[in-house]
Amino acid sequence: MSAISSMRRLSKSIFIIVAIVFIGGFLMGELWQIIGRQSGKKMLDKGVVGKVGNKVIKLQEYQNAVQYFTVKYQTENKVRDISPQDQENINQQTWQYLTQEKTWSDILKKGKIKVTDAEIIEIMKANPPQELQNRPELMTNGKFDPDKYQNYLFAEENRLYLTLYAHDLADALPKEKFRLDVINSYRVTNGELNDAQTKENTAVKLTYLYFGPRTLKDRYTPTDAELKAYYDKHKDKYLQKTRYRASYVFFAQTITQRDSADAFSQITDAYAMTKTDEFGTLIRDFSDSPSDSAPVWVKVKDLDSITRKEIASLKNDSITSPFMTYTGWQVIKISQRAKDSILIQKITKAIKLTRESESALKDSVNNFISRAQSSNFDTISQEYGLFPREMPPMTKDRISFPALYNSNQMKNFVLSAKPMHISEALKGRSGYYIFQFLGKEAEKLQPLDQVKTAIEFEIRREKEKDLLKNYAETFIDKIRNRIPLESVARIDTLIEIHAEDFASFTECRNRKGAEFAGAAYALNPGETYGVLATDMGSFVIRCDLKTQNATFNPATYQEQRKNEIGNQIFQNAVKQPEITDYRDASFF
Repeated sequence: MSAISSMRRLSKSIFIIVAIVFIGGFLMGELWQIIGRQSGKKMLDKGVVGKVGNKVIKLQEYQNAVQYFTVKYQTENKVRDISPQDQENINQQTWQYLTQEKTWSDILKKGKIKVTDAEIIEIMKANPPQELQNRPELMTNGKFDPDKYQNYLFAEENRLYLTLYAHDLADALPKEKFRLDVINSYRVTNGELNDAQTKENTAVKLTYLYFGPRTLKDRYTPTDAELKAYYDKHKDKYLQKTRYRASYVFFAQTITQRDSADAFSQITDAYAMTKTDEFGTLIRDFSDSPSDSAPVWVKVKDLDSITRKEIASLKNDSITSPFMTYTGWQVIKISQRAKDSILIQKITKAIKLTRESESALKDSVNNFISRAQSSNFDTISQEYGLFPREMPPMTKDRISFPALYNSNQMKNFVLSAKPMHISEALKGRSGYYIFQFLGKEAEKLQPLDQVKTAIEFEIRREKEKDLLKNYAETFIDKIRNRIPLESVARIDTLIEIHAEDFASFTECRNRKGAEFAGAAYALNPGETYGVLATDMGSFVIRCDLKTQNATFNPATYQEQRKNEIGNQIFQNAVKQPEITDYRDASFF
């Protein structure tokens, strides 16, 4: 059978497995704890956990995706158990994946972007995952061996890993195809290319006068009449929208003494059994990475200092007692030593938040909520060693809390709660947030006294811009009569004069701004431009010298410009619509 035929057979197997894992899968016993009982209850009753624009995310989709990413996490990280923190990360990875897929579905359909099994297989053959390229068993003479990788592709025991890799490619490839199509759709015109070539191949030497704020004898002070007139004309700028106020406390998820004791108990149980049981079996039964049961050669210098100290005096076929490293508990068996390397196996047990600790934290959170609902929020918080923090006032269109997994639930609470009401526990990174709604302030026009400073700044900026321009223009007649800029600068010592060189238009634009660069590069040697009025001040610019440097590469410019414009179009094309999350952010 030819290699390509074998790859096609592998292709069918891979996508069958993907379908089974992703669509059918197994039901996680605790998955229903992720879906809420209160927020979005009506939508959840209909089997909908969220919306992306007008597209719904169904409960079954969400369950299947969580199952898939759980298998993926366990396979890629070679872990036995999923901790509460791991599950949170999986849930959020699932949500991000589904919202992106809903966003992309219409885009790919309209673009008629498709990916075939053959394309996936060819990419897998030619692009091994980065982590495989460092595997000792796939190397020959210290270098990655493509032939060994081809054999790895067909090995039955690697099928699940390759299935996950195939799914990642099948997910990413259509989006990359669309991005490249968008970028390649833009063409740099000959006119644009010639203009860019002229500018980028031209270096200029400039002398310019700068009329900045210090040129003015006095800063402009707006009159009360000006302030009032500006305020009356721009009242819409000073209309304060309805503002909502809330405070919150945070219950942090932290490793407890219970968690440390649990990890130590498991590692000591495993160590006690090393006298009677085979070490590889104990790895499969106890270790966080049960699939790493075979002995492996490692260089001593690559081990952490604690491990090097523990194994320093051990002989072959010796086993360490349990010891703590930066990543958790370990028990190591040394089978053989050779020069600077050792052949080892190890049982690892990280200290993680246990489900018992998570349950205890939830009990504490629920007890707090129960008490706070009938007592003073601040007083109860202090009893728990917590200190309420008031959030900055929020407007209706800006109610969010980035630390939450589901800000939509907090927004719903703020918009519907009565003053002093307490929210349910909302899940965020590393803990639970509980909010108290303090009240809302009705829409109102901010009085002039409150915004006077801001108005003074706006009027002063515009007036001084005009004053500087007007002052600079008083010197124009002298400049037209060919009086050098250097002589003009001596008339008023507060006028700054500068001489600068710019190797290209881009350099000039980056250093002095687009307005300055445009004016400067429009000049021929000996010509003067003025007055250029900008927000930074006014300029009178003289071009002293222009030289050609031939550094411009048309092909490079075309590629850069194509990518710049294409990526802007791409970003606009895949702009994510409004997302609504009906999951219960407390994850209870």
